[in-house]
Amino acid sequence: MNIHHEKAYTSIMNLSHKITPLWQAVLTDIGVTPIQAEVMLSLTQDGINIRRISELLGVTSSAATQLVEILKKRGMVDRINSTEDRRIVNVNLTEKGKHLQERLLTAQKVMIETIVGALSESDVDELQKIHAKMLSSIEQHNG
Repeated sequence: MNIHHEKAYTSIMNLSHKITPLWQAVLTDIGVTPIQAEVMLSLTQDGINIRRISELLGVTSSAATQLVEILKKRGMVDRINSTEDRRIVNVNLTEKGKHLQERLLTAQKVMIETIVGALSESDVDELQKIHAKMLSSIEQHNG
């Protein structure tokens, strides 16, 4: 392995180890788990169906259904059966859910600013190019 690649990998892992506990602490204060936050942040004003939630999160439809049920019990979302196809269940934010989503979006903005606020526009452009190369490499490796 190339020493420069090892340094890059170590840097990425160090960054990840710093960011993850910060975000988890914010979510704990808000009262949601990271995966629940992902669901809440994926919901649009028009709602989305459970199949789409499972695709966005990379989980099974069954797991997405369980996550939605937890949020429904907390009063954050409503499950609404499609009038065109009974197999489709749409998920919409409740007023309480909209408030939680706003809190999550605000927290997310603070996290983004904390993490990349010191970077210039050209730094961000370069970072995106580097990440695209790395993601491409991962995708090629995973076939």
